[in-house]
Amino acid sequence: MKSFIWGAALCAALSSFAVAAQAAGDPFQPGFYLSGGSEVWVPTYRYGLSAIAPNVLYGGEIDAGWRFNRYYSVEAGYSAAAGSATVAATVQALSIDAYGYLPLGRGSHFALFGTAGVSELRGTAIGTGYGYYVISTSYAFGGRFGAGAQFQFNQNWGLRAGARYQFADFSSASGALVTSVQVVWHP
Repeated sequence: MKSFIWGAALCAALSSFAVAAQAAGDPFQPGFYLSGGSEVWVPTYRYGLSAIAPNVLYGGEIDAGWRFNRYYSVEAGYSAAAGSATVAATVQALSIDAYGYLPLGRGSHFALFGTAGVSELRGTAIGTGYGYYVISTSYAFGGRFGAGAQFQFNQNWGLRAGARYQFADFSSASGALVTSVQVVWHP
């Protein structure tokens, strides 16, 4: 929850750029960019594990990408999230995604996007019971797809929000719905 609050505070601070700066020309410029923000993971558990495992994991994501033009980009990223209930759980992911953008008008600061990609995931569960401490770590590879919207305040700063489904072939979970809010920076 703290990462979500920090992400929201950062987004509110960056919104001041919208008032102070008027972008000239197309705000969606090609080239290198970085993004980062908060995520909320809602896992899909198998075997009734939702009774003891966390129903929500909170975390963050950082990405580096290359925008080819106003319509396409590729991105590599790292995500980490954690939550606890009777059993504590963490997930980490390395991912590669392709993005397709639909700017809403020539020179518009607003665009819808769709994304598809792949991830390598590491899931860890930590449980205690009857005086024992048990750690279980497993790895999975899975596809992911999603959609969202991005607003560019100017040619350097933007804000995007999205949702995606992350497939994962863990023995305890088949995937997760992941929502995110990120700040995007084009140097």
